[in-house]
Amino acid sequence: MDDQQSSPGVSGDRSRRQTALGALNKLFYEGYMISRAIYAVACLGIADVLKDGPLNTQQIAAAIDANPDALYRLLRALASVGVFEEVKQSQFALTPLAAGLRTDVPGSLRAYIALYGSELVCRPADNLLSSVRTGFPAFNGVFGMSLFPYLNQNSNARSMFDAGMASISSLDISNVLGAYDFSGIRTIADIGGGDGRFLTTILLANRTIKGILFDQPLTIEGARTRIETEALADRCDLIGGDFFDAVPGGADAYILKRILHDFDDDRAIAILRNCRRAMSDKARILVIEPVVLSGDQPSLSKFVDLMMLVMTEGGRERSEQELRVLFEAGGFGLARVITTGSFVSIVEGVPV
Repeated sequence: MDDQQSSPGVSGDRSRRQTALGALNKLFYEGYMISRAIYAVACLGIADVLKDGPLNTQQIAAAIDANPDALYRLLRALASVGVFEEVKQSQFALTPLAAGLRTDVPGSLRAYIALYGSELVCRPADNLLSSVRTGFPAFNGVFGMSLFPYLNQNSNARSMFDAGMASISSLDISNVLGAYDFSGIRTIADIGGGDGRFLTTILLANRTIKGILFDQPLTIEGARTRIETEALADRCDLIGGDFFDAVPGGADAYILKRILHDFDDDRAIAILRNCRRAMSDKARILVIEPVVLSGDQPSLSKFVDLMMLVMTEGGRERSEQELRVLFEAGGFGLARVITTGSFVSIVEGVPV
């Protein structure tokens, strides 16, 4: 009698356990293989081949010099999760997800995925276990030095890294412009602004604003062509330097876009303090980067944070409270956090 009464509960527990195990297996296996599959089609340029309409695998394989059977298996797998569509047997077309891999569309992620699927990122990520045990970036152990010195010594890796960062940055730009009111600002300083892509977009959308683009001298020289091409040379000063030493004065708003998350708290605070020294009491600072959600809320930033763990020396994604602490140490009060509809938020600070 007791056995009969306990059987339904035992059976139910076993069923729930099996369901959970199945879900875990699916999450692990699919998550890993989907990322590798998307990397493969990005490198092969398949989205560009399909931009004019559906093709069969024989045609696609001929265009990219691939094995037709292996290619079919790759595209079939990705079509099952919405990346490509098998319109009929062995014939594939672009979906909105796959179209994001085209090189000729605004916001293309092809370069970003090519970076994050490369050994530059994947080898450290494969050593996440080491970083969790030691607290140190796996990148250093894999490549023998930290990330930014390695990029400075390896031009091919640097080019791939810069292209990938520019690719993902393009996702942020329109959302930030739509979420933040730049009217009333006379001069914006983009600190660590790279090739000037973000700043030029702001200046083109706000014709009365002047800009200051500040980055390392070599980076600034590379940005000069973009500024001149956009006919912004008379509205944008290009200044080379190191934001750990000092930043230019004279701006009403200072932008740090995807900068602080590269560094530990001490170095992030040093950057903030240098910005504070350069600005008037009426200026503001705009930190544009992911903000980690509290508790167990789903948040891509929590997984990007693991990438920061393996790739950088102390870099991390931060919660609103963690950013508030940084701001206070850097001489700012955190005024508000503005969601943008993309991966990043705008964290606005005011001098105190």
